[in-house]
Amino acid sequence: MPRLKRRPVTRGGRAAEHRSAAPGLRTSPGALRATIRLRRLIARLRPAIIHANSSRAHAYTVPAACRRWPVVWHARDLAPLGIAGWFLVRGANRVIAISRAVAKSLARHGDPARVTVIHNGIDAESISPDRIQGDRVRAELGLGAGQPLIGMVGQLVPWKRHPWFLEAAARIASAVPQARFAVAGGDLFGDHPDYESELRARARSLGVTERVRFLGHRADALQLIAACDVLLHPTECEPFGRVILEAMALAKPVVAANAAGPAEIIEHSLSGLLVAPGDIDKMAAAVVGLLQRPEERAPIGARAREQVVRNFSITQTVSRIETVYREVARG
Repeated sequence: MPRLKRRPVTRGGRAAEHRSAAPGLRTSPGALRATIRLRRLIARLRPAIIHANSSRAHAYTVPAACRRWPVVWHARDLAPLGIAGWFLVRGANRVIAISRAVAKSLARHGDPARVTVIHNGIDAESISPDRIQGDRVRAELGLGAGQPLIGMVGQLVPWKRHPWFLEAAARIASAVPQARFAVAGGDLFGDHPDYESELRARARSLGVTERVRFLGHRADALQLIAACDVLLHPTECEPFGRVILEAMALAKPVVAANAAGPAEIIEHSLSGLLVAPGDIDKMAAAVVGLLQRPEERAPIGARAREQVVRNFSITQTVSRIETVYREVARG
Protein backbone atom coordinates (compact mmCIF):
# COMPACT_ATOMS: atom_id res chain seq x y z
CA MET A 1 0.00 0.00 0.00
CA PRO A 2 1.47 3.43 -0.92
CA ARG A 3 2.17 6.12 1.66
CA LEU A 4 -1.04 7.05 3.42
CA LYS A 5 -2.52 10.45 2.61
CA ARG A 6 -5.41 11.72 4.72
CA ARG A 7 -8.14 14.07 3.53
CA PRO A 8 -10.67 15.13 6.19
CA VAL A 9 -14.03 15.94 4.65
CA THR A 10 -16.01 16.89 7.77
CA ARG A 11 -15.25 18.69 10.98
CA GLY A 12 -15.94 17.55 14.48
CA GLY A 13 -14.11 16.49 17.60
CA ARG A 14 -14.71 14.48 20.72
CA ALA A 15 -17.80 16.47 21.70
CA ALA A 16 -19.40 15.98 18.29
CA GLU A 17 -18.80 12.27 18.55
CA HIS A 18 -20.52 12.07 21.90
CA ARG A 19 -23.62 13.82 20.62
CA SER A 20 -24.16 10.86 18.32
CA ALA A 21 -24.22 8.70 21.45
CA ALA A 22 -27.85 9.57 22.11
CA PRO A 23 -30.17 6.56 21.85
CA GLY A 24 -30.72 5.86 18.20
CA LEU A 25 -29.15 7.93 15.46
CA ARG A 26 -30.52 11.43 15.12
CA THR A 27 -30.75 12.86 11.66
CA SER A 28 -31.28 16.46 10.64
CA PRO A 29 -33.79 17.63 8.02
CA GLY A 30 -30.85 18.04 5.67
CA ALA A 31 -29.58 14.48 6.15
CA LEU A 32 -30.54 13.37 2.64
CA ARG A 33 -28.91 16.42 1.07
CA ALA A 34 -25.78 15.86 3.16
CA THR A 35 -25.61 12.22 2.05
CA ILE A 36 -25.91 13.24 -1.59
CA ARG A 37 -23.16 15.85 -1.20
CA LEU A 38 -20.94 13.29 0.52
CA ARG A 39 -21.55 10.77 -2.26
CA ARG A 40 -20.50 13.35 -4.85
CA LEU A 41 -17.40 14.22 -2.87
CA ILE A 42 -16.42 10.56 -2.55
CA ALA A 43 -16.88 10.08 -6.29
CA ARG A 44 -14.63 13.06 -6.97
CA LEU A 45 -11.88 12.14 -4.47
CA ARG A 46 -12.05 8.38 -5.12
CA PRO A 47 -10.45 7.50 -1.76
CA ALA A 48 -8.81 4.15 -1.12
CA ILE A 49 -10.56 4.03 2.26
CA ILE A 50 -13.22 6.10 3.99
CA HIS A 51 -12.77 6.48 7.76
CA ALA A 52 -16.02 7.39 9.51
CA ASN A 53 -14.93 8.84 12.84
CA SER A 54 -18.24 8.51 14.74
CA SER A 55 -21.58 6.72 14.61
CA ARG A 56 -23.24 9.73 13.04
CA ALA A 57 -20.53 10.09 10.40
CA HIS A 58 -20.86 6.40 9.61
CA ALA A 59 -24.64 6.69 9.26
CA TYR A 60 -24.04 9.19 6.44
CA THR A 61 -21.12 7.27 4.97
CA VAL A 62 -22.82 3.89 4.50
CA PRO A 63 -25.42 5.09 1.95
CA ALA A 64 -22.96 7.55 0.42
CA ALA A 65 -20.31 4.90 -0.20
CA CYS A 66 -22.85 2.46 -1.69
CA ARG A 67 -20.45 -0.44 -0.99
CA ARG A 68 -18.20 0.83 -3.79
CA TRP A 69 -15.54 2.11 -1.40
CA PRO A 70 -14.09 0.39 1.67
CA VAL A 71 -15.31 1.92 4.92
CA VAL A 72 -13.71 1.85 8.37
CA TRP A 73 -16.07 2.85 11.17
CA HIS A 74 -14.49 4.22 14.36
CA ALA A 75 -17.05 3.26 17.03
CA ARG A 76 -16.81 5.46 20.11
CA ASP A 77 -20.16 5.03 21.86
CA LEU A 78 -21.86 2.70 24.32
CA ALA A 79 -25.38 3.94 23.64
CA PRO A 80 -27.91 1.35 22.46
CA LEU A 81 -28.11 1.43 18.67
CA GLY A 82 -31.20 -0.71 18.19
CA ILE A 83 -31.86 -1.79 14.63
CA ALA A 84 -29.42 0.86 13.42
CA GLY A 85 -26.59 -1.26 14.84
CA TRP A 86 -27.20 -3.96 12.22
CA PHE A 87 -27.06 -1.30 9.48
CA LEU A 88 -23.87 0.27 10.85
CA VAL A 89 -21.86 -2.88 11.51
CA ARG A 90 -22.71 -4.47 8.18
CA GLY A 91 -22.02 -1.21 6.39
CA ALA A 92 -18.36 -1.26 7.44
CA ASN A 93 -15.54 -3.36 6.07
CA ARG A 94 -13.91 -3.04 9.47
CA VAL A 95 -14.92 -1.51 12.78
CA ILE A 96 -12.45 0.06 15.18
CA ALA A 97 -13.80 0.04 18.74
CA ILE A 98 -12.15 2.34 21.26
CA SER A 99 -12.52 -0.24 24.04
CA ARG A 100 -13.41 -3.86 24.63
CA ALA A 101 -16.63 -2.62 26.19
CA VAL A 102 -17.61 -0.91 22.93
CA ALA A 103 -16.61 -4.00 20.93
CA LYS A 104 -18.78 -6.19 23.16
CA SER A 105 -21.76 -3.87 22.69
CA LEU A 106 -21.41 -4.21 18.90
CA ALA A 107 -21.07 -8.01 18.88
CA ARG A 108 -24.84 -8.53 18.90
CA HIS A 109 -25.19 -6.54 15.67
CA GLY A 110 -22.83 -8.47 13.41
CA ASP A 111 -19.66 -10.47 12.91
CA PRO A 112 -17.28 -9.82 15.84
CA ALA A 113 -14.38 -10.62 13.52
CA ARG A 114 -14.96 -7.28 11.82
CA VAL A 115 -14.24 -5.43 15.04
CA THR A 116 -10.73 -4.46 16.16
CA VAL A 117 -10.12 -2.85 19.55
CA ILE A 118 -7.73 0.10 19.40
CA HIS A 119 -7.65 2.20 22.55
CA ASN A 120 -7.39 5.95 22.22
CA GLY A 121 -3.95 7.39 22.75
CA ILE A 122 -2.57 10.74 23.86
CA ASP A 123 0.67 12.67 23.48
CA ALA A 124 2.15 11.99 26.90
CA GLU A 125 5.25 14.01 26.06
CA SER A 126 3.15 17.17 25.77
CA ILE A 127 0.75 16.22 28.56
CA SER A 128 3.26 15.90 31.36
CA PRO A 129 3.81 17.36 34.84
CA ASP A 130 6.90 19.13 33.53
CA ARG A 131 4.91 21.07 30.95
CA ILE A 132 1.50 21.55 32.57
CA GLN A 133 1.05 22.96 36.05
CA GLY A 134 -2.03 23.87 38.03
CA ASP A 135 -0.77 26.75 40.17
CA ARG A 136 -2.73 29.42 38.29
CA VAL A 137 -5.99 27.46 38.54
CA ARG A 138 -5.48 26.80 42.25
CA ALA A 139 -4.96 30.54 42.78
CA GLU A 140 -8.12 31.27 40.74
CA LEU A 141 -10.09 28.91 42.98
CA GLY A 142 -8.66 30.49 46.13
CA LEU A 143 -7.08 27.28 47.40
CA GLY A 144 -4.59 27.46 50.21
CA ALA A 145 -1.28 25.65 50.24
CA GLY A 146 -1.90 21.95 50.65
CA GLN A 147 -5.69 22.32 50.48
CA PRO A 148 -6.98 19.28 48.58
CA LEU A 149 -8.95 19.64 45.36
CA ILE A 150 -11.01 16.80 43.90
CA GLY A 151 -12.12 17.28 40.31
CA MET A 152 -14.59 15.88 37.83
CA VAL A 153 -14.02 16.81 34.19
CA GLY A 154 -16.42 15.90 31.39
CA GLN A 155 -19.51 16.98 29.54
CA LEU A 156 -22.36 18.19 31.72
CA VAL A 157 -24.73 15.40 30.71
CA PRO A 158 -26.66 12.98 32.95
CA TRP A 159 -24.86 9.79 31.94
CA LYS A 160 -21.65 11.16 33.45
CA ARG A 161 -23.31 10.73 36.90
CA HIS A 162 -22.56 14.13 38.43
CA PRO A 163 -25.04 13.49 41.28
CA TRP A 164 -22.83 10.59 42.40
CA PHE A 165 -19.86 12.97 42.44
CA LEU A 166 -21.82 15.41 44.62
CA GLU A 167 -22.94 12.69 47.01
CA ALA A 168 -19.35 11.48 47.29
CA ALA A 169 -18.25 15.08 47.85
CA ALA A 170 -20.55 15.37 50.88
CA ARG A 171 -19.07 12.22 52.40
CA ILE A 172 -15.50 13.28 51.63
CA ALA A 173 -16.06 16.73 53.15
CA SER A 174 -17.26 15.11 56.37
CA ALA A 175 -13.93 13.29 56.70
CA VAL A 176 -11.70 15.99 55.19
CA PRO A 177 -13.40 19.36 55.91
CA GLN A 178 -10.76 21.39 54.07
CA ALA A 179 -11.39 19.54 50.79
CA ARG A 180 -12.81 21.46 47.84
CA PHE A 181 -14.41 20.18 44.64
CA ALA A 182 -14.51 21.33 41.02
CA VAL A 183 -16.93 20.26 38.29
CA ALA A 184 -15.72 21.25 34.81
CA GLY A 185 -17.61 20.76 31.58
CA GLY A 186 -20.58 22.20 29.77
CA ASP A 187 -23.76 21.09 28.04
CA LEU A 188 -22.19 21.82 24.68
CA PHE A 189 -25.27 21.19 22.57
CA GLY A 190 -27.93 22.47 24.96
CA ASP A 191 -29.59 19.06 25.19
CA HIS A 192 -29.98 19.28 28.98
CA PRO A 193 -30.76 22.92 29.78
CA ASP A 194 -31.96 22.23 33.34
CA TYR A 195 -29.21 19.82 34.35
CA GLU A 196 -26.79 22.30 35.91
CA SER A 197 -29.52 23.96 37.97
CA GLU A 198 -30.60 20.51 39.16
CA LEU A 199 -27.02 19.75 40.19
CA ARG A 200 -26.69 23.06 42.03
CA ALA A 201 -29.92 22.28 43.87
CA ARG A 202 -28.54 18.86 44.76
CA ALA A 203 -25.34 20.45 46.07
CA ARG A 204 -27.46 22.74 48.29
CA SER A 205 -29.46 19.84 49.65
CA LEU A 206 -26.24 18.00 50.46
CA GLY A 207 -24.76 21.05 52.18
CA VAL A 208 -21.73 21.36 49.90
CA THR A 209 -22.61 24.51 47.95
CA GLU A 210 -19.68 26.44 49.43
CA ARG A 211 -17.28 23.61 48.69
CA VAL A 212 -18.22 22.79 45.07
CA ARG A 213 -17.41 25.04 42.12
CA PHE A 214 -19.23 24.56 38.81
CA LEU A 215 -16.75 25.88 36.28
CA GLY A 216 -18.48 25.21 32.96
CA HIS A 217 -16.48 24.46 29.84
CA ARG A 218 -12.78 25.06 30.38
CA ALA A 219 -10.27 25.58 27.59
CA ASP A 220 -7.61 24.97 30.24
CA ALA A 221 -8.97 21.59 31.35
CA LEU A 222 -5.46 20.12 31.52
CA GLN A 223 -4.34 22.86 33.89
CA LEU A 224 -7.41 22.19 36.01
CA ILE A 225 -6.55 18.49 36.18
CA ALA A 226 -3.00 19.44 37.15
CA ALA A 227 -4.46 21.55 39.97
CA CYS A 228 -6.33 18.55 41.40
CA ASP A 229 -5.08 16.12 43.99
CA VAL A 230 -7.49 13.41 42.81
CA LEU A 231 -9.69 13.02 39.74
CA LEU A 232 -13.02 11.31 40.45
CA HIS A 233 -14.77 9.71 37.46
CA PRO A 234 -18.00 8.08 38.67
CA THR A 235 -19.84 7.05 35.50
CA GLU A 236 -20.32 3.34 34.87
CA CYS A 237 -20.96 3.68 31.12
CA GLU A 238 -17.87 5.52 29.89
CA PRO A 239 -16.92 4.13 26.45
CA PHE A 240 -13.25 4.87 27.11
CA GLY A 241 -12.31 7.88 29.21
CA ARG A 242 -9.69 10.12 27.62
CA VAL A 243 -9.77 12.44 30.64
CA ILE A 244 -8.56 9.51 32.74
CA LEU A 245 -5.53 9.13 30.46
CA GLU A 246 -4.87 12.85 30.71
CA ALA A 247 -4.97 12.77 34.51
CA MET A 248 -2.72 9.71 34.58
CA ALA A 249 -0.27 11.37 32.19
CA LEU A 250 -0.15 14.28 34.64
CA ALA A 251 0.66 11.76 37.42
CA LYS A 252 -2.65 12.34 39.18
CA PRO A 253 -4.39 9.45 40.94
CA VAL A 254 -7.81 8.61 39.53
CA VAL A 255 -10.75 6.99 41.30
CA ALA A 256 -13.19 5.54 38.78
CA ALA A 257 -16.01 3.04 38.40
CA ASN A 258 -14.86 -0.50 37.78
CA ALA A 259 -16.73 -0.77 34.50
CA ALA A 260 -16.41 -0.23 30.75
CA GLY A 261 -13.53 1.94 29.55
CA PRO A 262 -11.98 2.94 32.90
CA ALA A 263 -11.64 -0.72 33.91
CA GLU A 264 -9.53 -1.26 30.78
CA ILE A 265 -7.25 1.68 31.57
CA ILE A 266 -6.60 1.56 35.32
CA GLU A 267 -4.74 -1.23 37.08
CA HIS A 268 -6.43 -1.22 40.47
CA SER A 269 -4.20 -0.14 43.38
CA LEU A 270 -1.24 0.26 41.01
CA SER A 271 -2.14 3.09 38.62
CA GLY A 272 -5.41 4.20 40.20
CA LEU A 273 -8.36 2.95 42.19
CA LEU A 274 -11.47 1.20 40.87
CA VAL A 275 -14.70 0.95 42.87
CA ALA A 276 -18.00 -0.80 42.32
CA PRO A 277 -20.22 1.29 40.03
CA GLY A 278 -22.68 3.41 41.97
CA ASP A 279 -21.16 2.59 45.38
CA ILE A 280 -20.91 6.12 46.73
CA ASP A 281 -19.51 5.04 50.10
CA LYS A 282 -16.61 3.15 48.52
CA MET A 283 -16.04 5.94 46.05
CA ALA A 284 -15.74 8.49 48.85
CA ALA A 285 -13.65 6.16 51.01
CA ALA A 286 -11.15 5.67 48.16
CA VAL A 287 -10.73 9.43 47.77
CA VAL A 288 -10.48 10.01 51.52
CA GLY A 289 -7.81 7.32 51.77
CA LEU A 290 -5.72 9.08 49.11
CA LEU A 291 -6.16 12.46 50.80
CA GLN A 292 -5.29 11.18 54.25
CA ARG A 293 -2.28 9.22 53.00
CA PRO A 294 -0.55 11.62 50.62
CA GLU A 295 2.54 9.40 50.57
CA GLU A 296 0.48 6.92 48.47
CA ARG A 297 -0.57 9.45 45.86
CA ALA A 298 2.84 10.09 44.34
CA PRO A 299 3.68 6.40 43.66
CA ILE A 300 0.24 5.78 42.16
CA GLY A 301 0.60 8.90 40.00
CA ALA A 302 4.07 7.88 38.85
CA ARG A 303 2.91 4.38 37.90
CA ALA A 304 -0.13 5.88 36.16
CA ARG A 305 2.08 8.04 33.97
CA GLU A 306 4.36 5.10 33.18
CA GLN A 307 1.34 3.07 32.13
CA VAL A 308 0.10 5.79 29.78
CA VAL A 309 3.52 6.17 28.17
CA ARG A 310 3.83 2.39 27.78
CA ASN A 311 0.31 1.45 26.65
CA PHE A 312 -1.60 4.51 25.48
CA SER A 313 0.69 6.64 23.33
CA ILE A 314 -0.78 8.39 20.32
CA THR A 315 2.01 6.87 18.23
CA GLN A 316 0.82 3.36 19.06
CA THR A 317 -2.78 4.27 18.28
CA VAL A 318 -1.90 5.75 14.88
CA SER A 319 0.27 2.76 13.99
CA ARG A 320 -2.53 0.32 14.81
CA ILE A 321 -5.06 2.29 12.79
CA GLU A 322 -2.69 2.34 9.82
CA THR A 323 -2.39 -1.44 10.11
CA VAL A 324 -6.18 -1.68 9.81
CA TYR A 325 -6.08 0.58 6.76
CA ARG A 326 -3.54 -1.67 5.06
CA GLU A 327 -5.52 -4.79 5.83
CA VAL A 328 -8.71 -3.25 4.44
CA ALA A 329 -6.93 -1.96 1.35
CA ARG A 330 -5.62 -5.47 0.64
CA GLY A 331 -9.18 -6.75 0.84
